Amino acid sequence: MVHYIQKKTGMINTERLSLRLLNNTDPEFILELVNMPEWIRFIGDRNVHSTEDAQNYIQNALLDTTSQYWIVSLKEDKIPIGLITFMKRSYLLHFDIGFAFLTQYTNLGYAYEAVNAVVETILSDPSHEKIAAILLPENKKSIRLLQRLGLRFDTEIKKKEQVLHLYSVPTDYLKINRLTSRFFNLFTNTNQQTPPLDDLYSICLQKAIIAKKEIDRTEIYDLEEFLNPRKKILTDGTLTEFREYEVSEETRISNNLAQRISRYHKDGYLNGVYFSENGTKLFQFTNDENTWKIASVIWEDSTSPLS
Repeated sequence: MVHYIQKKTGMINTERLSLRLLNNTDPEFILELVNMPEWIRFIGDRNVHSTEDAQNYIQNALLDTTSQYWIVSLKEDKIPIGLITFMKRSYLLHFDIGFAFLTQYTNLGYAYEAVNAVVETILSDPSHEKIAAILLPENKKSIRLLQRLGLRFDTEIKKKEQVLHLYSVPTDYLKINRLTSRFFNLFTNTNQQTPPLDDLYSICLQKAIIAKKEIDRTEIYDLEEFLNPRKKILTDGTLTEFREYEVSEETRISNNLAQRISRYHKDGYLNGVYFSENGTKLFQFTNDENTWKIASVIWEDSTSPLS
């Protein structure tokens, strides 16, 4: 999914949502949001009980130069539905991402869509080595969203007699996640979509090596040798409704080098006959000027179930 970002205004647009920075026109929405039972239970009572209180809350937020607040609205009718924050807390080493949505707009995928878009903007800033999130351990719904974004449990913190759980993720790991997803998505032609195969050149080093392990040999390709036959069968009707996606992974990062063992599934119709396979890919990545790229890929298909 493409996110359109206007950095000067803080505007972010996704498929269904518009995000803008919090401003003084938002007191009625803030008043409703911070008095939801879920907010009070999982975030705390902010003692905001009038529009004047809400205006003061906003003013204090705007004066905090270490924090950013985005209002999330439905793109079609501009109705505000949620709030996303990214702030530096005194007791955390890294910036903390937070989010809250009106109850009637939960369980619709809006929170993930919006928070993922904000994470994308954070990744463009090389000053952030990690993204953190702090929350109550019983806030299971938010924990699931954080895990889907790639954050993992880090440690337990006691704050004002509360036990909080810290989740975090290195930004380099998130960048590699996105790069790997882009590689798999290159070949998808389900629902008659045209696969973005030429994006291979932008996500790989110019002289990247791609190899396929067969039973009795290993075939080695440069980018053009790998791409051209696949471009043909994915666009001429030979291979249709094809998709390939990662099922599990192990990633290791050492400074500006990384490797990833990726277990994947793929299926589709080859000459009209359905097939389904599993396999393993080994990626190697290099980071130059804060941009990760694929240096090599080797894969082996297997019909055995993935472990």
